[in-house]
Amino acid sequence: MYGMVKPAGAPLELDLSKVSHFIVDWDETVTSLDTMHLLGAAAYECKPDFEPKWDYFVREFLNDYTQYSRSFQPSSSKASSQKEDNDAEVAASAVAAAASKEGISPELEEEIEFLLGLKPIEYESAKRVEDAKLFENIDPKFIQAQVGKVLFRDGWWDLIKKIHPAHGEEKDDTKEYPKIAIVSVNWSADLIRRVLDHYFPGNDIAIYSNDIDWVTGDIFPADYDSINYDVHPDHVNSATDPKISRGHVRTANDKKRIIAALKDEAKKLGKELWYFGDSSTDTLALLEADKGVVVGKKKTFDKLTKELKIPNLSFISDWNQIKLQSDESSSNL
Repeated sequence: MYGMVKPAGAPLELDLSKVSHFIVDWDETVTSLDTMHLLGAAAYECKPDFEPKWDYFVREFLNDYTQYSRSFQPSSSKASSQKEDNDAEVAASAVAAAASKEGISPELEEEIEFLLGLKPIEYESAKRVEDAKLFENIDPKFIQAQVGKVLFRDGWWDLIKKIHPAHGEEKDDTKEYPKIAIVSVNWSADLIRRVLDHYFPGNDIAIYSNDIDWVTGDIFPADYDSINYDVHPDHVNSATDPKISRGHVRTANDKKRIIAALKDEAKKLGKELWYFGDSSTDTLALLEADKGVVVGKKKTFDKLTKELKIPNLSFISDWNQIKLQSDESSSNL
């Protein structure tokens, strides 16, 4: 990805004739607040006496993350004679080697290595909850009850309904609309789908995410590789199928894998893929996309552009800042 960094705060023009894939993160990109806690709320509303409480799981994850962050040492700073036999380090070296050919900064190479090393942390966090059986035998009505609690960034629904009307007079069946998809490490595509269908009935937004079995409480699919915390080859080869990818979107690299596959689709159409995210988990997806846009978090944008030196990124504070070039009025949504 090359080019100038777009000034933060300026309107962002989107030419729908050139974009075939409009891909977004979910938590704190579409929504204004993280929604993972709503999954916990549903479980504890159904099982109010359940122990341990949600804050225990949050605390354990933060402890693991902090310990990893403090002990992380990029391979570039290690003695050259040290054997690199850790899966994350090997993968990071391969990514870094490819990245260096494209002129990506050493700072970004270290960040990529750090993100790849988070796989065990993300896995253990979810496995801890799965083993505790927090989500076992949860009545779906408690999930549905969380839908109205989800808050959104300004302008999201107006924009998305204009980019791809679901039905009715506004939809032109002779027109090709961009594919809209959500790529999220959230644990529940079910909750995301319920929210989308509530506010946008008839939508065909694809969801690449994970799911919880509300009967067994399982968070991981049966074929998940719990030894290497890795994705089964079948899911790599079918990355553009949301159903097959379901349950295998846990890390920044998983998101990149899906974006790369969808980008190939866009390339075959002679068009672009745009990706919108807000956090470090979106770094690799933003880097992979034809156009990466940071939403709402200036701190994230500054880190990616100033510290990691990623070019060709844009920033919008909310969805109202996107201007559709196809708009006859040429006014912001």
